[in-house]
Amino acid sequence: MSQFTKYFLARRLFQYPLGSQCKGQYRLKHVIPERLKKVPEQSDPKFSEMIEYFFHQACIVCEDKLVKDLGKIRGNIETKEQRQAKVTAIFKQIEACDAMIEVAFPMKRDTGEYEIIQGYRAQHSQHKLPTKGGLRYSEDVNADEVRALSAIMTFKCAAVDVPYGGAKAGIKIDPRKYSLLELEKITRKFALELIKKGFLSPGVDVPAPDMGTGEREMAWMMDTYSKTLGYQDMNSHGCVTGKP
Repeated sequence: MSQFTKYFLARRLFQYPLGSQCKGQYRLKHVIPERLKKVPEQSDPKFSEMIEYFFHQACIVCEDKLVKDLGKIRGNIETKEQRQAKVTAIFKQIEACDAMIEVAFPMKRDTGEYEIIQGYRAQHSQHKLPTKGGLRYSEDVNADEVRALSAIMTFKCAAVDVPYGGAKAGIKIDPRKYSLLELEKITRKFALELIKKGFLSPGVDVPAPDMGTGEREMAWMMDTYSKTLGYQDMNSHGCVTGKP
């Protein structure tokens, strides 16, 4: 994923003015962290930092309204300062990535050689379960990208009122360089690693197709879950979407 594409995704995600005013409302106390203030000027910022930067810009815009809305709740007797503190805490919780794992496992290739495969899964927000997000296969996959994409999934689900938390997974391979049997081994082993760590379940974390993957990979993951942890779960086939 090019830097332009990453910046474009981050910018499109938060459509709002970059100043500290919005429709006559002035921001209260929220400020962009020092480590992020130079992101627009950097030639090659991290993808996750781009997402965080625009997230904080959105916080600046909506902070005042959120504080006022809390005061309109029936029976709320909190002071403005208390409501401000609560909104600040909510922002911090939304920004943080709740859970992320990195796995590495051996895979025997058709030639008899062994290769160590790296994979990642991030659950950005567990405020609503299951978490939802695709699985991508690419040599460019890394922890920072997966974490950033999981945050985007949280914001996209919230924007269209879909009751899921955001997640994303990735395996650092070029699928064109592997045979069908090798891809099945990789997919099933990755699914097994997710299952062992509680990162694959119909009610907890549900992957979907993404770049380099499709219904075939989802079928392998579903079958792996159904034959292991989900053998007694009548909803086991719901552990992934995008199945054949």
